[in-house]
Amino acid sequence: MRETGVYDDSNPIHVNCIAYCFMPILRKELNEAVKFWNTHWIRQSANKEPPGGKPDVIYSIPELHNTENFLVDVTLDDVDVAEDLCIPRHTIRDCDENFIELADIINTDHNLHAPTTVAEAENYYVTLLAHIESV
Repeated sequence: MRETGVYDDSNPIHVNCIAYCFMPILRKELNEAVKFWNTHWIRQSANKEPPGGKPDVIYSIPELHNTENFLVDVTLDDVDVAEDLCIPRHTIRDCDENFIELADIINTDHNLHAPTTVAEAENYYVTLLAHIESV
């Protein structure tokens, strides 16, 4: 998209628009990769460390694989410190809130719908950007 001139990473409108259009699809794909990885079979190594099996099962029921539970108990104070140091997931924004508001208005006015594939996201990006730049 950069090579064809459709996307300019020095333009904040373009940066926000590409994040708005593609991040939901990227996040969905990454979540699917995590699910696949954590449920696939890992072959046991020659020295038996780590054990073979499915990562979710190995983690959840370590005794099935003759290993110990490596979870560490933490105090509520530790949790409070961690929460202070971390950004809650629900507050992370892919793009500027003003851009989201503008895009939502354009979506409503022009009956645009969020894409579900990369090809749809590219068309959505071009269409949304054209509406923004025509204002």
